[in-house]
Amino acid sequence: MSEKRELVLKAFRGESVDRVPVGFWHHFTTEDEWLYGFENPEIIDKNKAGHKKFIEEVKPDFVKLMSDGFFAYPQPAFKDFKSISDLQTIEPLGANHPWISAQVELVKSLIADFPEDIVAIYNIFAPVTYLKWLVGKVSGGDDLIADYIVENRKALKHVLDVIGEDIASLSQRVIEEAGADGIYLSVQSIQDERVSAEIYKEIIAPSEVFYILELKKLFKKRLGRLLLILELMG
Repeated sequence: MSEKRELVLKAFRGESVDRVPVGFWHHFTTEDEWLYGFENPEIIDKNKAGHKKFIEEVKPDFVKLMSDGFFAYPQPAFKDFKSISDLQTIEPLGANHPWISAQVELVKSLIADFPEDIVAIYNIFAPVTYLKWLVGKVSGGDDLIADYIVENRKALKHVLDVIGEDIASLSQRVIEEAGADGIYLSVQSIQDERVSAEIYKEIIAPSEVFYILELKKLFKKRLGRLLLILELMG
């Protein structure tokens, strides 16, 4: 085990370390590219090149692997739905969907390019974030999520639960097949006054809790050798 890996793992376990582990992250692509990498390999190549240059120059103790280009959850029913009620019977993409497999290959490729053995944590968003960024084209979507709650909260909850199942499958494959050490989970609140804390807990939070519980199962399976960083954004 490398000194950097040992340092990071000891810090995560709460053990004494001689210095604080250092890691930075940022997007290696532009906002207008985040949704389109699954259909445009050039965006994925740009993301890979950005990681490679960053890691070689900065030499971090650990790295957050960015999922730039894969922000658009490719549920076929999302392409032309008119109402959230149109989505109340959708099913998960499945663990072998190309969107998931492509991210597994991304993580494999990034880790293979590491010049040294460091901890790698993959970027995953909460289910509602995938949905709001898709319908709001990244910069918006909060108002649309609130609209969906008003229109048919049961249908919205189903959609989020389905996304939660797929990102759980994605996370398992990224860790077990691609070699990621854990997950960086970004959870964002919905910036709309119609979405109270109570409504969030009722409609949105269950998909997040499901996902975390699935990670917990994986954590036990790996005898505790799994890292989770939780980012809470207002």
